[in-house]
Amino acid sequence: MLCQSDELLARVIGVTHQIWRAQSVAVAARPFSALAFHVRGFARITCNGEEITTCPGDVLYMPHDLSYHAEYTEGEVIAIHFLEKDHQGRAEAYTLSNTAEVYRLFDQARQHFSTTGSVPRANADFFAILDTLRQIRTAREENSAFSQAVRLMHNRFSDPALNISTIAKQAGLSISSLREKFTAEYGMSPIRYLSKLRVAHAVKLLSTGLYTVEAVSEASGFSDVKYF
Repeated sequence: MLCQSDELLARVIGVTHQIWRAQSVAVAARPFSALAFHVRGFARITCNGEEITTCPGDVLYMPHDLSYHAEYTEGEVIAIHFLEKDHQGRAEAYTLSNTAEVYRLFDQARQHFSTTGSVPRANADFFAILDTLRQIRTAREENSAFSQAVRLMHNRFSDPALNISTIAKQAGLSISSLREKFTAEYGMSPIRYLSKLRVAHAVKLLSTGLYTVEAVSEASGFSDVKYF
């Protein structure tokens, strides 16, 4: 994918500002890739059997040598065309939180390329955009990994062998990242969160009066009843 590599070799060859009416169009494969900021309007792109929908403020990446079908409402985009070396990607849309800043970079690239003819400056704008998209991807992946870690705790807290190291490894996070995210989200460490899950379950079982302390301890993930 476009933003997975920090070593992408690319060169901007054009920046266009396009305004179009509602239309359905088949687009032939092109020798260059495109990164487009959707200023207004909606688009539905079908490529290699996958469908991507973009809204105002989204950024669409379309790799070179791919044909696609597009359905557009009346809209406006700023598109950066570029050549990239040894990159096998897939079409992808990015939903932004800092739309204004990314729009500024796209429009600045347009001005640098079209008005002043400064390709190096347009390239600099392009790589600043890529850096922003990388940050979005990293945040998405970390949020997904954190959600996986929380689900793992809820699903396996009764396993005495479950510990923070195992949770971090299975979720694909470092232990320090896991701690930081739990502190930010819940105001406590992951160890304390896991302990609270176990204690809450134990209290629930004890309140029924149906189980011994030893049974409740085992069912709640405490490895030794004397620590319960």
